[in-house]
Amino acid sequence: MNIDECESSPCQNDGTCLDKMNAYQCLCHKGVEGAMCEINRNECLSSPCKNNATCIDGYDHFSCVCLPGWEGELCDVNIDECFSHPCQNDATCVDGIDSHRCVCQPGVSGINCQQD
Repeated sequence: MNIDECESSPCQNDGTCLDKMNAYQCLCHKGVEGAMCEINRNECLSSPCKNNATCIDGYDHFSCVCLPGWEGELCDVNIDECFSHPCQNDATCVDGIDSHRCVCQPGVSGINCQQD
């Protein structure tokens, strides 16, 4: 007589239990592993976040917390600090990481070339 080992719901994290002869097998969802689907797979182990961002592991996903100056799902997109046109008086804006630099026209000064 075969006892249904799945009756006690041994599989965790919504794993599917397959009853076998005097045994059971758990089929785990993506993101978990282990005989009873009890281990959360750490998606941060592969270091997916770029530019020294912090990786936060979740259930079947991860998220990146970007340092200033970076954005994007993997923190791999440099924020263009020149996008808002901070430089004045026909100065040239040079984008940096979390910064910008204005190259002023002759006779103009100031961090944003705002002084004649």
